[in-house]
Amino acid sequence: CITYNHKEEIKQRGKSSISKEKIHKKMRFLLDHGADPNKNDNGRYCLPPLAHCIQVNDFKAFCILLEYKCDYNKASRDERISSYMKIGKLNEGNTPLMVACWHGQKKYVEKLCELPEISLNQQDSNGYTALIKCVVQRYKRKIEGKKYKTYEDLYYYLLKKGADPLIRDR
Repeated sequence: CITYNHKEEIKQRGKSSISKEKIHKKMRFLLDHGADPNKNDNGRYCLPPLAHCIQVNDFKAFCILLEYKCDYNKASRDERISSYMKIGKLNEGNTPLMVACWHGQKKYVEKLCELPEISLNQQDSNGYTALIKCVVQRYKRKIEGKKYKTYEDLYYYLLKKGADPLIRDR
């Protein structure tokens, strides 16, 4: 439901989209009938549903998942492979907060930081925290000559919320 109107999905269907209201109604139906709000996808990054909401910028779907008690600290992880069989798989461990910081999505960051026990200092498999992701994006955008103030604002917001600036990546 969350990625139904994504460009690739629409192209496969022959360019038909569906209203967000219908998507949200379908989400509620599926969740009411046992769909797991914490089930990671099997795609390239094995993202949890909240991260997809951030990527497609669907705040209502994001809030619906929070209503259904999804784990807002759950990170991306290929759940088909046992952890002992992985040999340093990169790009795993991204939480919704990290994804929101990477994409400069302030309203998602603020909503997540309001939640009890949000894991501000969790690290992904590269050792990046949400704070580090803000810094990386700011630096990258500055070099490319793009606007980067949003990432600076997020950085200072996370610091104010208690993010640790001394954590190092790998």
